[in-house]
Amino acid sequence: ERERPMTTTPASAASHAGSAASSAVFDRSLRRVPPMGGFNKTLALIELKRVLRNRRTMIFSLVVPAAFYFMFGVGQTYSNESAGRGNVGAFIMISMALYGAMISTTGGGAMVATERAQGWSRQLRLTPPSPIAYVIIKVGVAMMLGLLSILVVNLCGIASHAQMHSPWLFLG
Repeated sequence: ERERPMTTTPASAASHAGSAASSAVFDRSLRRVPPMGGFNKTLALIELKRVLRNRRTMIFSLVVPAAFYFMFGVGQTYSNESAGRGNVGAFIMISMALYGAMISTTGGGAMVATERAQGWSRQLRLTPPSPIAYVIIKVGVAMMLGLLSILVVNLCGIASHAQMHSPWLFLG
């Protein structure tokens, strides 16, 4: 006879013989723990695609910071005035890149809270990834979205000729 992952306790089996009300207890010793706690590249890519398909997230993380940069940092009378080691346009570009990164990363934390409130984290407990792997994947995806936001705003700054004395500052 092979081992079964679901076993019934002898007391409940005797008292409820043949009834659907018998309680089942999961034998944890039969569960295999996946390597790296269930963290894998496929799960991370699926989560990244899911976030990138969310229009609201993309608008607030990528479009709004770039639009704010073009509204407040380009074409204004103060844009070409010197400020620190560059001009005001570059200062506003850095500020909007930071704004986009903050919106992106805090949105990732809000997604974890929302999914938990909806019961999704309870469903995920039935899958091989550990809760730590789930949180690491969420944090990683949020950080990648923040990096993407920084890159978009910096590309807008390069296209609009924001000036800094050190060009490596455009890299974030």
